[in-house]
Amino acid sequence: MKAEGVAHLAKQIAATIRGDGDEGAAPLAEQREWLDDVLRQVAETAETAGEPIICGGSGCNGCCRGAISMSDTEWESVLPLVTNESWERVAARFDELADVEQQQSAVCPLLDPESGGCSVYPERPMVCRAYHSVAPTPDWCFPDRVGAKLVPSHPIASAATVAMLLVVKECGEEVETLATRLTREL
Repeated sequence: MKAEGVAHLAKQIAATIRGDGDEGAAPLAEQREWLDDVLRQVAETAETAGEPIICGGSGCNGCCRGAISMSDTEWESVLPLVTNESWERVAARFDELADVEQQQSAVCPLLDPESGGCSVYPERPMVCRAYHSVAPTPDWCFPDRVGAKLVPSHPIASAATVAMLLVVKECGEEVETLATRLTREL
């Protein structure tokens, strides 16, 4: 699916999230539930088509890098879960995380180095929830193993992420990167 197709699909998904009423976007919990349902369907469809999603499950963190965008509402749900250890990692990497260009390749500061898991997993941002890979092997998700290859993602997962950001912006919320929000809090 080409970029234009993903953009068109994202607009359709955004319309679904918004609903037909004047109430505005669904609450974050409902959006997450909806996205999780869509991604379960994507996984089933990909499996049937012979292109299974290969994400490594719990502890897989190959995609936990780069500028992670999130809305104000997501930030409010993530902030209470940020541990003292996470704040210490942010402080130690302040210069890297405060630099917008360096954020593009930085490992997420909320990634627990001991477990390899996300320290805010239950409240992780939509962009993290939606990211899935249909690469030939999980190694593709780790730049240190395969270089700077683009990790293939399922078009519906990409469209769902774009749709969430469209709806968030329409609601008047700010969308900033996690690193920007964390460094501002220090």
